This record gives sequence, C-alpha cells and structure tokens, in this order.
Amino acid sequence: SAIRFGSGLVLPSSDLNVDKKLMTDGNDKLTGKCLCGKVKYTIYGAPKYQLVCLCGQCQTICGGFGCGSVVVAQDSFKVEDPWSTLKEFVVEGSKKGVKRHFCSYCGTHLYAHNTAYPMVGVMGGTFDQQVYDPQIIIWGEDRRPYHTFNDSLPIFNQYPPQS
Repeated sequence: SAIRFGSGLVLPSSDLNVDKKLMTDGNDKLTGKCLCGKVKYTIYGAPKYQLVCLCGQCQTICGGFGCGSVVVAQDSFKVEDPWSTLKEFVVEGSKKGVKRHFCSYCGTHLYAHNTAYPMVGVMGGTFDQQVYDPQIIIWGEDRRPYHTFNDSLPIFNQYPPQS
C-alpha cells in the first residue's frame, strides 16, 4: 500500500525506514511512552509515513525545532493511562482543530490528531524502538534559518493534499 499526495509524491510502504524485524515474527506492534512512563501506547501494524512539521504551533509545543511524527492509522493506536495523567489540548481558534495529547505529570507531548484524517501523529522520540526517520517535511513556509535537512527530503510549504 502507498500514501499518495496531491502533489504527485507517492510514499510506498516499502520506503518506510522501520526495521522489518520489528514488524515480523509475530511482533506486529510498536510501543512507546512518556518520559515518566505513566502513559504508554501500542501501535498494531506498520506506520503510514513519517514527517517533520515546522508549523508555528509545532515549533512552540515541541521546543523550537518542530515536531517529528510517525503517522499511523487511528484504529491501530491504543493508549494505556492507568494514572489518568493524559490531557488534551486544542489551540483556541485553531482552524484544523488539532488535538494534542500530553502527560500532565511529566509534560511529554505524545501524539496529535484532528477530525479531518483518521490518522494519529505519534511523536517520534517517544517510541521504545528506534523507528523515527522522516520522509517529508511539512509547513516549510515557517522554516527558520537553523532548520537544515538532508537535500533528498521533500519540503512542502504546507501539508500536501492526500489522494
């Protein structure tokens, strides 16, 4: 299967830089957690694609650089929050209504999603496995001078439309 963007960019699943051994031999899940370990998650199945978002909101919430996300199907993403520390935040007046989820104990931003797409953007640094390796950069129009990337990564001014 592949993700097709309206710009003509196609990201085949085979291009995902997820160690195939992680997703075979009965281990068809990825796991992660917040810094303190109170909130954990499991992803069943392979990610769709990986990105860096440079929009102003992501630069602010992720400490200045932007957010690195591994995008997964919403129905494959399960959260464990036995301490009830997971909180949701939506920027007031947000046109896209992006819901950001974080641990209220340690402050780790774990994931984000909106109602427009049945996907979840899981923060790349929260995985237990070494899986994060971005394929595209979005909201390049908000790029700052210190943002430098491999020249082979496509950079889009905004979020490219998916088809």
